[in-house]
Amino acid sequence: MTVVLVACSKSKAPAAARARDLYTGGLFRLSVRYAESRGLPWAVLSAKHGLLDPDQVVEPYSHSFSKSAREDKADEGYRREWSAKVGAQLRERFPGAKFVSLAVFAHGCFWHGCPAHFRAPKTRAEHWAAHIAKNRARDERVRRSLRRLGYRTSAVWEHYLKTPGGAASAAARVVSRAARKESLKCSR
Repeated sequence: MTVVLVACSKSKAPAAARARDLYTGGLFRLSVRYAESRGLPWAVLSAKHGLLDPDQVVEPYSHSFSKSAREDKADEGYRREWSAKVGAQLRERFPGAKFVSLAVFAHGCFWHGCPAHFRAPKTRAEHWAAHIAKNRARDERVRRSLRRLGYRTSAVWEHYLKTPGGAASAAARVVSRAARKESLKCSR
């Protein structure tokens, strides 16, 4: 069974609404369209509520997981509790289903040295070469660490996400490859 988990979005309707209507972000809408066009069951991953049924009515809220490093350390316990809660909700809602833990990174063409688009600045060239190399090394450390924890990892280049339909296409390709357990290479 394939289940699509759609991440909530920062942009929301101003009043209480069904989860499918509350979140108004572009990637949220694309992800819902992907799931519904394929007839797949889907649920919303909410930073505040955990797993939400698409028809569950929810009040707008402002909780988010994107925080500064200092706030992130303080929020670590909440994240662990949230993860355990979502895991339990998934097992309850989709009994017997197998789940793939997938981490997808959106790499900025400049900051991660996109082979198709990166152009090294002419000024402070050594500084930028070292900076990009550090970013790539950190990316690889994070991927290895996540793989040791059982995650499958993938990366998508920023330029690909900016093309019409690129985000939906990338999401479909990553999910399809993960389901078939194929190698998840950076989409170009």
